[in-house]
Amino acid sequence: MARRVFALFNLFLLVNVPLTFAQDPEDPPNHANSTVPYDLPKTAKYDYAEVLHKSFLFYHSQRSGKLGPNRRLAWRGDSCFVCSGPNGEDLSGGYYEAANTMKWGLPLAFTVTQLAFNVYAFGDAMKAVNELDEAKEGVKPEEYEKWVPMGIQHPEGLAYINSTNPSSEILGETAATFAATSIIFADTDKDYSTKLLGHAKDLYTRATTHLGSYMKSTHPNLKTVKEWYPSSLYYDELAWAASWLYIATKDQQYRDQADGWIAKSQDHTTEYSWDEKLPGAYSILFMETKNETYKAGVENYIKTFYPGGTVKQTAKGLAFQDGWGSLSYAANAGFIMMTYAKTIGYQQPNATKAITYAAQQLNYALGDCGRSWVVGFGKDSPLRPYHKSSYNSFIDYPMRGKDNGAQGEDFLNSDTLNRFILYGALVGGPAWDDSFKDNRANYEYTDK
Repeated sequence: MARRVFALFNLFLLVNVPLTFAQDPEDPPNHANSTVPYDLPKTAKYDYAEVLHKSFLFYHSQRSGKLGPNRRLAWRGDSCFVCSGPNGEDLSGGYYEAANTMKWGLPLAFTVTQLAFNVYAFGDAMKAVNELDEAKEGVKPEEYEKWVPMGIQHPEGLAYINSTNPSSEILGETAATFAATSIIFADTDKDYSTKLLGHAKDLYTRATTHLGSYMKSTHPNLKTVKEWYPSSLYYDELAWAASWLYIATKDQQYRDQADGWIAKSQDHTTEYSWDEKLPGAYSILFMETKNETYKAGVENYIKTFYPGGTVKQTAKGLAFQDGWGSLSYAANAGFIMMTYAKTIGYQQPNATKAITYAAQQLNYALGDCGRSWVVGFGKDSPLRPYHKSSYNSFIDYPMRGKDNGAQGEDFLNSDTLNRFILYGALVGGPAWDDSFKDNRANYEYTDK
């Protein structure tokens, strides 16, 4: 999902570093556990500030509820008009999931945590290109669990997470969201920051008091999310939450608890995503403490992408960790590498290596492979992203007035271009051979 990979676009506002580094020229170009040689450009190869700006536009396309005066896309209007829980909870706000009209707790909360992490790590870069206010506006968290576009109720309804239906990963990730966001507002809106931190502590307490995963829930309204977003474990979300709470409070108990949860997650160190948070926990704790144990944790993650590691590269240089959303995994890795480089100092040899690898991944996405993978940016950018509202079957006849089933069939199988440009969306990515199918039916390529 493009929400996850937005992180990488921020950080190359920092990279005007006159460094070059190439991988060992003896490495084979396209074999397991190998990397493709790359020289770090001495000057910016693409307009990274433009990419950052358009990435923010993507999040405007995903917003739910009343959009207010900051609506920046003419084709997006208010939605989720009848969006409340059985106890009157306002569930109208937040972001929709990827191409669709769902709002699910774990991936949604991670999105906002990551957006806050972007500001925490690289807010200075955003400020340099006048995007910091926009970044902070996009991370004001709201609590919600369901979707209701245009007043149409989802057949599954909603599910409460509580002591009898626990989900330590959803509550843990949401606690991380509130704690991370409290940090970036601490200097500009103290009351709001304090309120967020209170929510973070409360949710973390609930997550650790009633341990459990939604994957074991029998609640019928969690059936689809278990299929679409199966959680691997919840200890990493608790480590992630405790780490952010430590940074927000400087309370040693949270660091101690983070260390305990990390110890329970040690076999989950090779992926950073909506599901796997351990590399992120190591990263923020290393940034905060400069502790060698946390540094080693970050480095062990990074080494999975270097020669001898487990992540292969395509012939044109993309780190191919998973066939679905290959670009997002590569971008997330690049982000962690850049936080590591900033923490140890950009001029250090290990930083040079990390910066180079991260630059290779970002520049692949922006055009080095012969095309751009970011909608509305660069050469041959995707024209048919798998995204329902930017396609909008109802705007033209003969689909106007048709039911959702007919509209869905048209959306999936029509060759019609998306009627509106989904600026800033990073599509799923190529196949292992760097090929791409720009159609919605092959959504493993064109989903966000």
